[in-house]
Amino acid sequence: MSTKLKNEAASSPNRRARTCFHPTHSAPLQAMEIYVLSDAWIPPHVHENNRHEFYYLIKGKAALVWFDQNNPVISDSILLSSDSDTRAFYNDKAEQPHTFVILSEFLSFIECSNGPFIQSPSAVRWYTSFTDSERLDFWAFVRSYARDNYDVTE
Repeated sequence: MSTKLKNEAASSPNRRARTCFHPTHSAPLQAMEIYVLSDAWIPPHVHENNRHEFYYLIKGKAALVWFDQNNPVISDSILLSSDSDTRAFYNDKAEQPHTFVILSEFLSFIECSNGPFIQSPSAVRWYTSFTDSERLDFWAFVRSYARDNYDVTE
């Protein structure tokens, strides 16, 4: 775990930081170490153009949560943990709206995906139509779902 990434995440408004291992954004393989604090919110997003994601957890737990394409309804989730068989996970549903809910103090992981890097993942239409207040309520609901589903206490 990188102390540098931990410090960067703590001072970042989005509460996460990354170190890229690939030489350029146009590299055919994008590999990075990512550090995310438990209070970070990663908005639901999709990866188009047959983009694939592989995660290898260094330390921590998170729920990977997928949503319905057209509605803010949870369709599936999985607990990822550095202490279990789900330490390594291939997300074969990257084109379905998804997010992470961090269930430990922090999550440190390696992410690999096919390049080139696309500036931002595609926004999910139903999420972008939410007001700020609705986004906060939705995040509270998703976080509560993950914590309840995977028996995590505050």
